Amino acid sequence: MNFIIYLILSLLSKVFASAREFGIGYFWGAGALVDAFIIAMMLPMFFIDISNVLFNSTYINIYVKNDTKGKKNLLRDAMYFSGGYILLSVIIIYAFLKCYIYYSDIPLATKSIISDITYYILIYYSLMVFCELYKAHMVASEKQKLMPLPMIFANAIFILSMYVVSGYKNNSALVLCFVFSAVIQYLLYVCLTFTCTKKNQVKEKKEQNTILLTRAESRKLFVKNIIPVAFNSALTQSSKITDKIIASG
Repeated sequence: MNFIIYLILSLLSKVFASAREFGIGYFWGAGALVDAFIIAMMLPMFFIDISNVLFNSTYINIYVKNDTKGKKNLLRDAMYFSGGYILLSVIIIYAFLKCYIYYSDIPLATKSIISDITYYILIYYSLMVFCELYKAHMVASEKQKLMPLPMIFANAIFILSMYVVSGYKNNSALVLCFVFSAVIQYLLYVCLTFTCTKKNQVKEKKEQNTILLTRAESRKLFVKNIIPVAFNSALTQSSKITDKIIASG
């Protein structure tokens, strides 16, 4: 039954995601606005992909080795880590975009749009990194059947917002749709995350965990595992972003 629910929600998520992409093509098509957004999102997507690998490779394995209190502490520590990761990467992304605008040979119109949407891109990016953590938490909590739900609502909000903002001829129209959808996705993942945590506390009262880690051990294991995973993921993703930069001129 859980698999059927997950399958149905995943299919709905794909349908809404496809509708979103068609909507972008219909309202904005090929032009400076879409080109600027794609360029501005290259490095943020690089860091988002890394965070996805980090949390799925490290957080889940450590989560199952903790009791109820340990799991809550692990989530809190992972959120602190995410905050630091976002802060560092935001500085890198901001510096990269400013240098790219200054040194690249792309059209001036595209440069102007990138400059206008930079802060919106950073907001969108920050929310999506936290969403990656909450997704990993839901998998660890064995609640992955509900994972597509926030994405469905987020894409629905995106589609609705396109009809509103597409009439405004400004550089931030497209990125605002992504920010609106990211806010919805973030809020829903927060609600689902803490709902899952509360339900697991009731469930774990009836179960005994034979392997338990202290908070210090969890932190040490998290850092120990995350460094090589981050390095390997960065190497894998770097080739993709290099290709995009070369293709963008």
